Amino acid sequence: MRRIIVMLLCLCPLIASAEVLVLPLQHRTVEEILPLVRPLLEPDGAATGMNSQLILRGSAQNLAEIRAILPTLDVAARRMRIWVRQGLSRRDDGRQVGASGTVGLGRDARVTVVDPVPAGGLVIQSGQGADGLSARMQAVRNETADERTQQVQALEGHPAQIRIGQSLPMVQRQWAQAGGQLQVVESIAYREVESGFQALPRISGNTVTLEIYVQNDQPGVAVVNTQRLLTTVSGRPGEWLSLGGQQRQGTQGASRVLGADSQKLEELSSVQLKVELLP
Repeated sequence: MRRIIVMLLCLCPLIASAEVLVLPLQHRTVEEILPLVRPLLEPDGAATGMNSQLILRGSAQNLAEIRAILPTLDVAARRMRIWVRQGLSRRDDGRQVGASGTVGLGRDARVTVVDPVPAGGLVIQSGQGADGLSARMQAVRNETADERTQQVQALEGHPAQIRIGQSLPMVQRQWAQAGGQLQVVESIAYREVESGFQALPRISGNTVTLEIYVQNDQPGVAVVNTQRLLTTVSGRPGEWLSLGGQQRQGTQGASRVLGADSQKLEELSSVQLKVELLP
């Protein structure tokens, strides 16, 4: 009782218009109700609580409005199912150019070039008989798409999470000195590759608000590509909400004596969320 009196004194400074209201809670905890009540307070108002009692300070009119609204907030927590859909699409455009053939450099010397480009593509030939050259150009496009959907049941006002992980072996290369020389030493290390999400849902009327953290790791060559997303989103139950995405582009190439390779990579990732209310 003494603690309640101290809290009331802290909430109620010497302002003539301020009043203090103590309201018992039936279904929700103080921690669950405070984030819903504080936006309803006037600028000079305050809210706290303990032992299933909500303690408010404010004008008489503001406290009366909150008292009337509180029964719609202090209700049994709703059950829901949260869906998270993560998509990753890649497009890899490659081009290879090479040449092959035999060319004479006199009566006793000949040069032979072997084409490293696989059969197919556009071929241009020049020359006849024993001497001749052919040039080959080939374009290759690879497209891949990966979609991952996860779901978890949650209780309003309580955090829920789902996480899937695995350990993958990764090759590590280090320089070491042996016998006065530097050598490359390879070893195997295991890296954790995880995907999943954590969400804290709240309901106000016909609007669901979620604080959500999404993680999606993808194994790469000697590395793990990581995707993280932390955000707050609101929407209507039953509709897919876009949480954002990421786009990456890159190019690389290599040249040879009579040829060249080039590659262009485009990668697009997206995250969507949906909430279904359960009976």
